[in-house]
Amino acid sequence: MDKRIKFIRIQLILRCAFLSVFCLCLDGFLVRSFGSTLDETEPTELTEPTEIVLEEGISQKALTEGGSYILSGRAEGERIVVDAPGQELFLLLNGIDLTADHTAAVYVKDASSVTLELAEGSENRIRSKGKFEDPEDDGIDAAVFARDTLIIKGDGALTVKSGKGHGIVSKDVLKILGGALSISSGKDGIQARDRAEISGGTVLIDAGDEGIKSDGEILISGGVFLIRAEEDGVRADEKVLFDGGEFSIEAYEGIETTILSIEDGRIMIRAESDGMNAGHKGKDRSLEPSVQIGGGDILIRMPETGADADAIDSNGDLIIRGGTIAIETGRKGRQAFDYLGRGIFEGGTIRVNGEEIYELSPDRARED
Repeated sequence: MDKRIKFIRIQLILRCAFLSVFCLCLDGFLVRSFGSTLDETEPTELTEPTEIVLEEGISQKALTEGGSYILSGRAEGERIVVDAPGQELFLLLNGIDLTADHTAAVYVKDASSVTLELAEGSENRIRSKGKFEDPEDDGIDAAVFARDTLIIKGDGALTVKSGKGHGIVSKDVLKILGGALSISSGKDGIQARDRAEISGGTVLIDAGDEGIKSDGEILISGGVFLIRAEEDGVRADEKVLFDGGEFSIEAYEGIETTILSIEDGRIMIRAESDGMNAGHKGKDRSLEPSVQIGGGDILIRMPETGADADAIDSNGDLIIRGGTIAIETGRKGRQAFDYLGRGIFEGGTIRVNGEEIYELSPDRARED
């Protein structure tokens, strides 16, 4: 057996065992922190990793048992399907080059959760070519498509391309813990139905629609992101919470959500319309729109041409109690701030076009 593969297998078993114990210990903490209900099913028993080398000529590789797998090799016109109801799978990507036609190259049909770990030093490529026309399920619309929790981590690299669809989609929870990701997509770069949790990684996104999107929440505590999007850079129907990370966003609108909270992190936005906007984005009308900034470093640049817009726009309260905010409004007529509720400035540093300001003027309030 190749010594490197043997080492990777041993490393994967130890990491998976540690992860299972660590998650059990932190179960109560995560519920309190994120207000979510964690899956209480028993974890899958860990087994010796199964090595899979992708080869040409096999249209589909099905993974039907929980456990650990090592994937490598190259295949054109093929895909990997996970169909293991109620089970956890740990997939170590160790240099795969996988291209599918008209469907997802990696499809998580049914599982408790799937972890994609990028092996240290590895380069992995996943692509979907053409319009999505899966004969079994027309809901598949991404190069990596998961109907359950999807976790991405590791110290390797992953390139995802989807010219006609989304890049990476989870119809449950999507977690990005690490890895060097490059995503190019005709639609959304990253999409999570319930929640996206981002705590690490270096990610480049070039998206035809939204850069990162969630029907629920986006929780950010780390990572380095460079996002170019035709629509919104970051969008969540309910909440976007920043508590770290570095984001550079170039989009039509920078950040769109109902409740935006920034406690830490470095955020640079260049937007054609609003830099940050809080308003009712989803079906839950019980949420009150607001923008609250308690820390971090924020730079918003608005271009000289384009639609009239605001750097920070809230259809409710705008509360600033810390951090450093620099705004360049671009041409005449653009506003630094727009709010319908309270405008409160309690702390921090704000500069608009190089001039430091010390209050949020009520006459800035208007509805667009």
